[in-house]
Amino acid sequence: MANKFIERAEQRLSTRRLGWPKAVFLTFVGVSIALGLAWGGIKILEYLRGKTVSQKDVDTKETARIPSPSPSAISYNPKSIEGLLSNELYIDKAEGFRIRPPKKWEKVVGGEGGEAVSFLGEWYVIDEKYKYRPSVSVQTGLTKGHLLDGYQQYYMADLKEKLSEFTILEERKLSLAGRDVYFAKIGFRQEEIKITGEILLMLNIDTAFVVTGLDSESGWKKTGEIIENSLYTFGLL
Repeated sequence: MANKFIERAEQRLSTRRLGWPKAVFLTFVGVSIALGLAWGGIKILEYLRGKTVSQKDVDTKETARIPSPSPSAISYNPKSIEGLLSNELYIDKAEGFRIRPPKKWEKVVGGEGGEAVSFLGEWYVIDEKYKYRPSVSVQTGLTKGHLLDGYQQYYMADLKEKLSEFTILEERKLSLAGRDVYFAKIGFRQEEIKITGEILLMLNIDTAFVVTGLDSESGWKKTGEIIENSLYTFGLL
Protein backbone atom coordinates (compact mmCIF):
# COMPACT_ATOMS: atom_id res chain seq x y z
CA MET A 1 0.00 0.00 0.00
CA ALA A 2 2.67 2.52 1.01
CA ASN A 3 4.86 1.69 -2.00
CA LYS A 4 2.00 2.53 -4.37
CA PHE A 5 1.64 5.96 -2.84
CA ILE A 6 5.38 6.56 -2.98
CA GLU A 7 5.27 5.75 -6.70
CA ARG A 8 2.41 8.18 -7.20
CA ALA A 9 4.25 10.89 -5.29
CA GLU A 10 7.32 10.43 -7.45
CA GLN A 11 5.20 10.66 -10.59
CA ARG A 12 3.40 13.82 -9.49
CA LEU A 13 6.29 15.60 -7.74
CA SER A 14 8.53 16.90 -10.52
CA THR A 15 11.28 19.52 -10.97
CA ARG A 16 11.16 22.47 -13.34
CA ARG A 17 13.45 25.42 -13.88
CA LEU A 18 12.01 28.82 -12.97
CA GLY A 19 15.10 30.65 -14.13
CA TRP A 20 17.00 29.85 -10.93
CA PRO A 21 19.44 26.95 -10.26
CA LYS A 22 18.01 23.77 -8.75
CA ALA A 23 14.44 25.08 -8.74
CA VAL A 24 11.95 22.59 -7.31
CA PHE A 25 8.33 22.42 -8.45
CA LEU A 26 6.38 21.52 -5.29
CA THR A 27 2.64 20.97 -5.74
CA PHE A 28 -0.24 20.49 -3.36
CA VAL A 29 -0.56 16.96 -4.74
CA GLY A 30 2.86 16.12 -3.36
CA VAL A 31 1.88 17.24 0.13
CA SER A 32 -1.48 15.52 -0.21
CA ILE A 33 0.25 12.22 -1.03
CA ALA A 34 2.55 12.70 1.97
CA LEU A 35 -0.47 13.00 4.24
CA GLY A 36 -2.09 10.09 2.41
CA LEU A 37 0.87 7.93 3.35
CA ALA A 38 0.01 8.51 6.99
CA TRP A 39 -3.46 7.11 6.38
CA GLY A 40 -1.92 3.98 4.88
CA GLY A 41 0.16 3.50 8.01
CA ILE A 42 -2.94 2.80 10.08
CA LYS A 43 -4.79 0.88 7.36
CA ILE A 44 -7.30 3.68 6.75
CA LEU A 45 -6.59 4.08 3.06
CA GLU A 46 -7.70 0.50 2.46
CA TYR A 47 -11.20 1.70 3.23
CA LEU A 48 -11.21 5.09 1.53
CA ARG A 49 -14.17 5.54 -0.77
CA GLY A 50 -12.27 5.76 -4.03
CA LYS A 51 -15.23 6.56 -6.27
CA THR A 52 -15.47 9.83 -8.14
CA VAL A 53 -18.41 11.81 -6.83
CA SER A 54 -21.01 12.41 -9.54
CA GLN A 55 -22.27 15.93 -10.13
CA LYS A 56 -25.74 14.97 -8.90
CA ASP A 57 -24.23 14.23 -5.48
CA VAL A 58 -22.47 17.60 -5.27
CA ASP A 59 -24.31 20.85 -4.74
CA THR A 60 -22.45 24.15 -4.40
CA LYS A 61 -25.45 26.46 -4.62
CA GLU A 62 -26.80 26.31 -1.09
CA THR A 63 -26.13 29.45 0.92
CA ALA A 64 -27.64 28.40 4.28
CA ARG A 65 -25.45 29.23 7.25
CA ILE A 66 -23.51 26.40 8.89
CA PRO A 67 -23.89 26.43 12.70
CA SER A 68 -20.84 28.16 14.13
CA PRO A 69 -18.65 26.71 16.91
CA SER A 70 -19.39 27.46 20.51
CA PRO A 71 -17.64 30.74 21.47
CA SER A 72 -16.47 29.08 24.69
CA ALA A 73 -14.75 26.32 22.73
CA ILE A 74 -12.60 28.38 20.37
CA SER A 75 -11.85 31.93 19.36
CA TYR A 76 -14.16 32.45 16.41
CA ASN A 77 -15.76 35.57 14.96
CA PRO A 78 -18.19 34.93 12.07
CA LYS A 79 -17.73 38.50 10.86
CA SER A 80 -14.04 37.82 10.25
CA ILE A 81 -14.84 35.40 7.42
CA GLU A 82 -16.64 37.97 5.30
CA GLY A 83 -14.61 38.52 2.16
CA LEU A 84 -12.36 35.55 2.95
CA LEU A 85 -14.66 32.62 2.19
CA SER A 86 -17.01 31.78 -0.66
CA ASN A 87 -20.63 32.85 -0.30
CA GLU A 88 -21.68 29.31 -1.31
CA LEU A 89 -21.35 26.08 0.62
CA TYR A 90 -19.77 23.07 -1.02
CA ILE A 91 -22.07 20.11 -0.31
CA ASP A 92 -21.12 16.48 -0.89
CA LYS A 93 -24.29 14.42 -0.53
CA ALA A 94 -22.53 11.12 -1.21
CA GLU A 95 -19.97 11.53 1.58
CA GLY A 96 -22.33 13.50 3.82
CA PHE A 97 -20.46 16.74 4.56
CA ARG A 98 -20.41 20.43 3.75
CA ILE A 99 -17.79 23.16 3.94
CA ARG A 100 -17.43 26.79 2.99
CA PRO A 101 -14.19 27.03 0.96
CA PRO A 102 -11.86 30.01 0.64
CA LYS A 103 -13.08 32.59 -1.83
CA LYS A 104 -12.11 31.99 -5.48
CA TRP A 105 -9.98 28.92 -4.72
CA GLU A 106 -10.02 26.22 -7.41
CA LYS A 107 -12.20 23.18 -6.68
CA VAL A 108 -10.89 19.68 -7.47
CA VAL A 109 -13.28 16.77 -6.85
CA GLY A 110 -11.53 13.50 -6.01
CA GLY A 111 -7.79 12.91 -5.82
CA GLU A 112 -5.10 10.23 -5.85
CA GLY A 113 -4.40 10.86 -2.18
CA GLY A 114 -7.96 9.86 -1.27
CA GLU A 115 -9.43 13.38 -1.12
CA ALA A 116 -13.19 13.72 -1.56
CA VAL A 117 -12.58 17.34 -2.55
CA SER A 118 -9.73 19.87 -2.52
CA PHE A 119 -9.69 23.64 -2.85
CA LEU A 120 -6.47 25.18 -4.19
CA GLY A 121 -5.27 28.75 -3.83
CA GLU A 122 -3.12 30.75 -6.22
CA TRP A 123 0.43 29.72 -7.15
CA TYR A 124 3.26 31.78 -5.70
CA VAL A 125 7.05 31.56 -5.59
CA ILE A 126 9.06 31.02 -2.39
CA ASP A 127 12.64 32.34 -2.07
CA GLU A 128 12.71 32.91 -5.85
CA LYS A 129 13.03 29.14 -6.31
CA TYR A 130 9.96 27.16 -5.24
CA LYS A 131 6.50 27.27 -6.75
CA TYR A 132 3.67 26.38 -4.37
CA ARG A 133 -0.07 26.77 -3.77
CA PRO A 134 -2.07 26.52 -0.51
CA SER A 135 -4.90 24.03 -0.09
CA VAL A 136 -7.91 22.89 1.90
CA SER A 137 -9.00 19.26 1.47
CA VAL A 138 -11.46 16.74 2.91
CA GLN A 139 -10.77 13.00 3.21
CA THR A 140 -13.06 10.27 4.54
CA GLY A 141 -12.40 6.76 5.81
CA LEU A 142 -13.75 4.14 8.18
CA THR A 143 -13.16 4.51 11.91
CA LYS A 144 -12.95 0.71 12.44
CA GLY A 145 -14.47 1.10 15.88
CA HIS A 146 -12.26 3.96 17.08
CA LEU A 147 -13.70 6.78 19.14
CA LEU A 148 -12.36 10.29 18.56
CA ASP A 149 -9.56 10.12 21.15
CA GLY A 150 -8.27 6.78 19.90
CA TYR A 151 -8.53 7.76 16.25
CA GLN A 152 -6.69 11.02 16.92
CA GLN A 153 -3.84 9.25 18.73
CA TYR A 154 -3.26 6.75 15.92
CA TYR A 155 -3.60 9.35 13.18
CA MET A 156 -1.23 11.91 14.70
CA ALA A 157 1.31 9.24 15.70
CA ASP A 158 1.40 8.01 12.13
CA LEU A 159 1.87 11.53 10.75
CA LYS A 160 4.83 11.93 13.08
CA GLU A 161 6.34 8.72 11.75
CA LYS A 162 5.78 9.48 8.06
CA LEU A 163 6.44 13.24 7.78
CA SER A 164 9.87 14.83 8.10
CA GLU A 165 10.41 17.12 11.12
CA PHE A 166 6.75 16.73 12.10
CA THR A 167 5.70 18.94 15.03
CA ILE A 168 2.35 19.55 16.73
CA LEU A 169 2.27 23.31 17.31
CA GLU A 170 -1.15 23.46 18.97
CA GLU A 171 -3.98 21.08 19.92
CA ARG A 172 -7.59 21.76 20.82
CA LYS A 173 -10.62 19.69 21.80
CA LEU A 174 -13.77 21.58 20.85
CA SER A 175 -17.41 21.38 19.87
CA LEU A 176 -18.15 22.19 16.23
CA ALA A 177 -21.67 22.14 14.75
CA GLY A 178 -22.80 20.08 17.75
CA ARG A 179 -20.06 17.43 17.43
CA ASP A 180 -16.82 16.76 19.29
CA VAL A 181 -13.79 17.65 17.20
CA TYR A 182 -10.02 17.31 17.48
CA PHE A 183 -8.13 20.26 16.01
CA ALA A 184 -4.36 20.55 15.59
CA LYS A 185 -1.92 23.00 14.06
CA ILE A 186 1.14 21.22 12.68
CA GLY A 187 4.46 21.83 10.99
CA PHE A 188 6.66 19.56 8.86
CA ARG A 189 9.17 19.65 6.03
CA GLN A 190 8.66 18.49 2.47
CA GLU A 191 11.98 18.44 0.65
CA GLU A 192 13.33 21.99 1.19
CA ILE A 193 10.02 23.65 2.08
CA LYS A 194 8.70 24.09 5.63
CA ILE A 195 4.94 23.46 5.67
CA THR A 196 2.40 24.74 8.20
CA GLY A 197 -1.05 23.21 8.39
CA GLU A 198 -4.17 22.59 10.41
CA ILE A 199 -6.08 19.33 10.78
CA LEU A 200 -9.65 18.84 11.93
CA LEU A 201 -10.86 15.33 12.84
CA MET A 202 -14.59 14.58 13.16
CA LEU A 203 -16.24 11.16 13.49
CA ASN A 204 -19.77 10.08 12.60
CA ILE A 205 -20.58 6.50 13.69
CA ASP A 206 -18.31 4.49 11.34
CA THR A 207 -16.94 7.34 9.20
CA ALA A 208 -13.95 9.55 9.94
CA PHE A 209 -13.64 12.97 8.32
CA VAL A 210 -10.21 14.58 8.06
CA VAL A 211 -10.19 18.23 6.96
CA THR A 212 -6.71 19.57 6.23
CA GLY A 213 -5.43 23.05 5.35
CA LEU A 214 -1.81 23.50 4.22
CA ASP A 215 0.53 26.26 3.12
CA SER A 216 4.22 27.00 3.31
CA GLU A 217 5.48 28.43 6.58
CA SER A 218 6.04 31.82 4.92
CA GLY A 219 2.69 31.79 3.11
CA TRP A 220 0.78 30.94 6.30
CA LYS A 221 0.97 34.56 7.45
CA LYS A 222 -1.35 35.45 4.56
CA THR A 223 -3.58 32.36 4.32
CA GLY A 224 -3.66 31.02 7.89
CA GLU A 225 -6.77 32.96 8.92
CA ILE A 226 -8.54 32.02 5.68
CA ILE A 227 -7.75 28.32 6.04
CA GLU A 228 -8.67 28.15 9.72
CA ASN A 229 -12.03 29.85 9.18
CA SER A 230 -12.79 27.50 6.29
CA LEU A 231 -12.09 24.47 8.50
CA TYR A 232 -14.41 25.88 11.17
CA THR A 233 -17.33 25.87 8.70
CA PHE A 234 -17.06 22.08 8.19
CA GLY A 235 -20.19 20.15 9.17
CA LEU A 236 -22.10 16.95 8.45
CA LEU A 237 -25.37 16.69 6.54
